[in-house]
Amino acid sequence: MLLPHYNTPRTLQEYNWFLEDIEFVHGLPDGLVRSEFVCMERQQYRGWSIPVRCVMDHYLSSVPGKLWRRVTVLATNVQWSAEGFDPVPRPSEPVEVADYRYRRFERKRLFLHATYTLQPGQPWPTDRDPELLAQAEHYIRHGPRYDAFLRPGPRHYLAWTLFLALVVLPTLLWTLKLRKTGLPRSAGHRSQSS
Repeated sequence: MLLPHYNTPRTLQEYNWFLEDIEFVHGLPDGLVRSEFVCMERQQYRGWSIPVRCVMDHYLSSVPGKLWRRVTVLATNVQWSAEGFDPVPRPSEPVEVADYRYRRFERKRLFLHATYTLQPGQPWPTDRDPELLAQAEHYIRHGPRYDAFLRPGPRHYLAWTLFLALVVLPTLLWTLKLRKTGLPRSAGHRSQSS
């Protein structure tokens, strides 16, 4: 559940879905191929290998070997820009970012990702940005445990206390009172003595 590439469940419903996924995966045969990617032609540009002709096949998990979808990429006209290729996207409008470089697990608390808004023209923060590190540290100190939804909280304790006080205790006292005074006999049950 604490795999680095997996968003852990935060609610009981997400946890139940997680368990269903695990049960489904356990039912899959060993060696199942979900997808195949075949690149027939590439072009090299400034150290980048760019697929020009490729096919990706996706197979059904429930029926091994049954093709579900085929995606074919065929670039007919490739043009190179004089500006160069920038692999880091530059947003043209404000973008909400979930940055998984800051993921941490300490003291039974899991900080999944730092969140921030990247404005147009603003550079991407480094993996040592002080504000984002402070965000992670604050969560590790004050955030809920990663399994908090599975642990009983104050509401659970209050509900059980009320149940004991309003149902169990009066029933127990009533039973003890009946034992002291004797159980009433029904009219049909009489002792026959001669």
